[in-house]
Amino acid sequence: MPNFFTTRNLIIAVAALLIVGGGLVWYLTLPKGADEERKSAAEFFYGLFPGGGERELTEAPTPEGVGVPTPDALGRDVGRESFQMVQESVSGAIVVKDKVRYIEKSSGHVFEMGLDGGNKQRISNTTIPGIFEVIWSGTGSRAILKYLSGEKLNILSANFTGSSTQGTFLSPDIKDALFSLKGDRIAYVIEAPDETLVITATPDNKNQTVRLRSPYSSWKILWPEDNNIYLLTSPSAYLDGFLYRINLASGSFTKILGPKPGLLASSNGTAWFTSEADLDNKTVINSLAIKTFPEKCVWSKKSKDIIFCGVPLSFPAGIYPDDWYKGKVSFDDAILKINLSGSASSVFTPENAEVINPVLSEDETLLFFINKKDGTLWRVKLE
Repeated sequence: MPNFFTTRNLIIAVAALLIVGGGLVWYLTLPKGADEERKSAAEFFYGLFPGGGERELTEAPTPEGVGVPTPDALGRDVGRESFQMVQESVSGAIVVKDKVRYIEKSSGHVFEMGLDGGNKQRISNTTIPGIFEVIWSGTGSRAILKYLSGEKLNILSANFTGSSTQGTFLSPDIKDALFSLKGDRIAYVIEAPDETLVITATPDNKNQTVRLRSPYSSWKILWPEDNNIYLLTSPSAYLDGFLYRINLASGSFTKILGPKPGLLASSNGTAWFTSEADLDNKTVINSLAIKTFPEKCVWSKKSKDIIFCGVPLSFPAGIYPDDWYKGKVSFDDAILKINLSGSASSVFTPENAEVINPVLSEDETLLFFINKKDGTLWRVKLE
């Protein structure tokens, strides 16, 4: 019986293993775009181990919606209940019935996926790269998109129909815009030569009606009630902030809050949640006993007394909200369920994530948000 375990054979075997192992490491670490190198490497390996016949070389698809499970504040594995749904940067996301609809930032393509992160489908092939702001209608069928083309600002009132994005270009002089609760109207602030106008119109910018003429240009629009539009002055710790209401039936213009420095506000049509600047202590003061910004919050539709917010785990001294808007300050957030009576309970603490643009599923068992740090989309189990 021949002896296969000679010194010579062992040396050859070890050398072969080193060559194959090194080749495999090189193959697996090739960048995704290196198709020719992958093909050559594969042909080399198939030549070493013949008998399999020709094979089509394709990269194994990544399962849609598979995120990286993260531990909660106590270090427990939350598994698939709370995870990063989309690893690429998104410009905006909204829940449409039993789907999450979002816009990919790099391409402007519109995608949908199930609430569990599966069944991803592209519903618009129109390429609009570099969208930096998305203002959704309540149904998700329309959105106002802001993006740059060279140095030109484009504002598109978009309609997602078929497999394309269509719509009407609005004036680049628009400072802020928002859909009505039903999504059948838009309101926007636009600078005219000698004044600033607040206008309502259809989403395709027809039937325009001037609601306010003002020398002040930096209004932020809130529209929590069908018949009332609210205008918030541009928030800065160095400026007194005011909140006004325009009644669309009577045209009356009424002050609701102010003066309060750095005023920010959010409403569900019944209750208000506000924050203001505290320059003396370099922090913020909230209408509830927490420190966060109303823009990090979403109101429950099941209970008018419940709001879900991203709340910073620590709040370093700074000029707020100015430093936050400028990107000088970033937070690690916990997600809290807050009752307007003053009680609050922790829902989830994602790892290295800051909550912006939170939205709820229709049954309010899930919360979705964009991580301000990298633009990725996350899902959080609430119940």
